[in-house]
Amino acid sequence: MKFEDLGVSEDEIRSYLRANLPLYNDRIPGTDMVVQRYRALVQERVAQKNPALKVTGRVVPDDSNQLALLQGKASRDAPNEMVVLFRPNTPPPSIARVMVNGNKAVQTQEILKAINEVAVGTPYSDERLQLILDHAVKGLYEAQGYVHVTFPIIRAEKAANINGYDVTVTIQEGPKYNFGPIAFRGGDLDQDTVKSMLKFKVGDVFNGAQAEDLRIALIAEMRRKGHLLAKADIERNLDDEKHTVNLRYLMEPGPLYTFDTLEIHGLDIESEPVIRKMWAEQPGKPFNPDYPAYFLKKVEEAQLFDNLGDTRSDFTPNESTHGVKVDLYFKGGNGSKKKERERGRGEGGPPGY
Repeated sequence: MKFEDLGVSEDEIRSYLRANLPLYNDRIPGTDMVVQRYRALVQERVAQKNPALKVTGRVVPDDSNQLALLQGKASRDAPNEMVVLFRPNTPPPSIARVMVNGNKAVQTQEILKAINEVAVGTPYSDERLQLILDHAVKGLYEAQGYVHVTFPIIRAEKAANINGYDVTVTIQEGPKYNFGPIAFRGGDLDQDTVKSMLKFKVGDVFNGAQAEDLRIALIAEMRRKGHLLAKADIERNLDDEKHTVNLRYLMEPGPLYTFDTLEIHGLDIESEPVIRKMWAEQPGKPFNPDYPAYFLKKVEEAQLFDNLGDTRSDFTPNESTHGVKVDLYFKGGNGSKKKERERGRGEGGPPGY
């Protein structure tokens, strides 16, 4: 549960709930019956101080979870938490304008553009604003090596003539950092493959986006080698004496999936063999999830069929056998332009195949 803009402290509200609910709990099911029972008691406590204020309760996403994720304090795989938010039933004041000071490394207009695209019109709360700043501003600074940027002073004042706040944010940039040693743990990617994916080196100005791009690229490469459930994470270790960010990539390939069967839909008995002959994936070999889409693109470029319509592909992994069934779907195109055309097996594959 969370409590917002009720004019009574959270501790006071929780104490009142504990005293008046025999089965009080800090975590409650988000059912209408339970929410309304708690809301009625919150209303009683708030009315003692402000009888005119009406309380509403509803289930909403938890902003603090998103904030923890952006700060690296939560796993990317953690479920999205929901909270029951109790607040006045009037529209919440929104962020009307954001101003910044203290910035030197990043231009004011660049910062304001990043913030205002997200912030203006958003309901104001300290947590929500911190989430916006971490998401919109920290990336700008990390791209230039400033990994310790903070926002020590945030001042919100009622805006004139609208139900909103003018917010002033003081930015403390901190020192610039470079890439330190880069290590890799887990996975079965060879050293040359990993080196070819690196777009930065030790000593370069640290860039958080480049570090994240490499994490995503490592996952994509493991998937291309048959590890469809591959994961990767980054451990950052800051050396505040040398002003370096030392990275360690933790790769979890997961099980190896292999190609099993191919099913073709929408072609006649004369056209289907043409497609099967072109198909390069071999049963029992690691399955590349990029290959079906690549294959259909090659089919369209080859112009084998008259009146070929839309094509699409899908694949279904079997979690018990780790085999993969591929489905190719064709519209039109029955009757190849050259039914007897001899084509060598294997059109190759996409990058990394």
